[in-house]
Amino acid sequence: MSYHISEKTIYIVLGIFIFVILITIGGVRTYYYWTSVQYFGEILEINNGNLLLRGDRGAEIFVLINKDTAIRRGKSASKGELQVGNYVVIVGDINREGFIEARVIRVLKAPPPRK
Repeated sequence: MSYHISEKTIYIVLGIFIFVILITIGGVRTYYYWTSVQYFGEILEINNGNLLLRGDRGAEIFVLINKDTAIRRGKSASKGELQVGNYVVIVGDINREGFIEARVIRVLKAPPPRK
């Protein structure tokens, strides 16, 4: 018994394969972009509207806040001020001086204590 695969079927399978590869590459690029511009930490100090964070690995991170920085608590905009001791996720880019210029600050609940 002979089985024949048509050219059309080969082109369709090849097209699907290339599409899946391109989507995977796009997803990986997006993942690495977002993980490189997000910073998590606890606010140690607030000075002139800027923040000093203790990052998740213990490093201190200086964050610049400007008038366009969105501050959120949960899914909505935060009406309260940021406070020392808040845990936050910062989305922003590092400038020439090595400081993070925050685009979005999301206030989180405190993480559970480590055991």
